[in-house]
Amino acid sequence: MTDTLPKLYTMEEVAEHLHVSRRKLQDLIRDYPFYRCAGRRKLFTPHDLSQLIQALPCHSNSTIRGRVNRPTTRYAAHTSKSPLTELQELLTARKRRKSSTQ
Repeated sequence: MTDTLPKLYTMEEVAEHLHVSRRKLQDLIRDYPFYRCAGRRKLFTPHDLSQLIQALPCHSNSTIRGRVNRPTTRYAAHTSKSPLTELQELLTARKRRKSSTQ
């Protein structure tokens, strides 16, 4: 009876298989540590690869948020002017003449 060893994949091979960058794979395995260590190298079995595929986020059309129409309201009265507009009107208005001191 011979024991067959599972094939081991490197980070580059797994990233290529998942169609992601090595950096994206590093982010993924930080949250889902499905790998084996061989010194400083991370190696992946076919089972690890299958678990990582299941852990990939799914970007389906149902998760895309559409544009939100904000409700509008009508006011019965006009709103006040902005403080800047009021200040400009005050500064540009004619100055009153000083009353005589007689």
